[in-house]
Amino acid sequence: MKQSSGMTKTLIFILSAGLVLVGGFLFYKRYKKIYGKSEYISGSYSNKEYKNDYFGIQASLGPNWDVTKYIYDGEAEKKALDNKQMVNELYAQNIKSVQVVGFFVQQTPYNVKESGKDINKMLDLLKGTFQKQMEESGYKVDSIERDSLTIAGENCEGFKIVGSMQGNPTKLSLVQYYVFKGNYMGAYTASSTTEDKAKKAITQTFVKQ
Repeated sequence: MKQSSGMTKTLIFILSAGLVLVGGFLFYKRYKKIYGKSEYISGSYSNKEYKNDYFGIQASLGPNWDVTKYIYDGEAEKKALDNKQMVNELYAQNIKSVQVVGFFVQQTPYNVKESGKDINKMLDLLKGTFQKQMEESGYKVDSIERDSLTIAGENCEGFKIVGSMQGNPTKLSLVQYYVFKGNYMGAYTASSTTEDKAKKAITQTFVKQ
């Protein structure tokens, strides 16, 4: 009986140790999935065609669009992202239709989708950053509101701003929507004379690969 009791205790100990190891392994995998660094693949641009394999999107810009900025050095971009800088991968303007559109990328402190944390807190931080950037560029903000838009088949949360440039009474609409993957965030941004035109600059430019 004592031998049987001893074997039982040994078996329970082994099983318990196994559960601890499995639990620790699962915790590590979960932690790494949330806080681990993803391998980002920089977007590419050629002949008014933009492609981003990481976020699974692409953009085709028509003849009236003038691309003023695009990604050309992937290694330099990765260094900038590691330094917590926001990188502009694409920026274009259409003088004829009075529209501007762009796509920015930035690292996030954790995997937003996997963390299960309230995305509203992240958006509150982004809201303040977005408004500050606009004001620092000479834009007078009249209003800023939460908004959502379906872009490339995915519902994206973001903001819409109404305001004007200092010294110019013309009202302008700016919109910015975010897509999250791994520990990176992509930001679709656009501006025009109306909210509808600003949104169309995004939805008519970016599609799913």
